[in-house]
Amino acid sequence: MHQAALSALDQCAQIAAKNLDPSVTMVCGSSWGGAVALYMIANKLWTGKTVLIAPAFKRVITQGMADKNGRDHLEQKTMKVWYDRLAQCLPDDAARSGVVVIHGEKDEIIPLDDSKELCRVIGLKLVTIPEGDHTLNDYLISQKQLIPFISALGVESSHL
Repeated sequence: MHQAALSALDQCAQIAAKNLDPSVTMVCGSSWGGAVALYMIANKLWTGKTVLIAPAFKRVITQGMADKNGRDHLEQKTMKVWYDRLAQCLPDDAARSGVVVIHGEKDEIIPLDDSKELCRVIGLKLVTIPEGDHTLNDYLISQKQLIPFISALGVESSHL
């Protein structure tokens, strides 16, 4: 199961990278899309501005790993490798400032702690939405709150 999850993630990232219009300056990924965007960053397939909404990166990367007895150690070791790759691809404040993670505090699908860990380890900005759940992207769009996050990354409003 673990290899299948990584293979699916890789295939999605390759397709996304191949089909990205060169004029695109920002991507926004929610849940699985956030995992794809982080995978693209870690594999140098994307270097632009990025908004991640409840990214499922850790859940996908560790999907199907070991049994309960060995899972915690294996999961920590695996995530350290991926976090190190991300840190190498986002080596300074300027690069990290181009990525923002938004996560609802009431998300029952992707744990908020996963985003907290990602942001703490890599040095990314985390914005939490107190009443937000996993349908956060719908909420952000309907409440017209997504555009300010995108604009804060320096993406011109004419591109939105």
